[in-house]
Amino acid sequence: MENYIEGRLIKKLEITTHGASFKKMEFIINTDDKKYPQEIKLLAVQDKIEKVNDLPVGTKAKWFFNLKGRRWESPEGKTIYFNSIEVWRVETIGTDIKPQEEEEVTTTDDSGDELPF
Repeated sequence: MENYIEGRLIKKLEITTHGASFKKMEFIINTDDKKYPQEIKLLAVQDKIEKVNDLPVGTKAKWFFNLKGRRWESPEGKTIYFNSIEVWRVETIGTDIKPQEEEEVTTTDDSGDELPF
């Protein structure tokens, strides 16, 4: 079974390094559900970071992921459980990015008359 969620990239957080070589980047997507939109934090690690980091904010995509979880015990003996949604593939669907309107360029000659280009 493949797990995926469709959503629009709304924010990329900083890339962080842990230990000698492990890198990760968290990012936020919005499901754009009209009735109950959700903002969900996803995670990209190692070579998958570049795939996400190259996408502009506003990109709509299918985010394929693995759901991961682990247990951690504090020095005081308290047990804490962590979950992460780790993206391993991205299929872009479209974008919310509005194209910039081209500015009309007018040039004048020395006499002050507008030229047609």
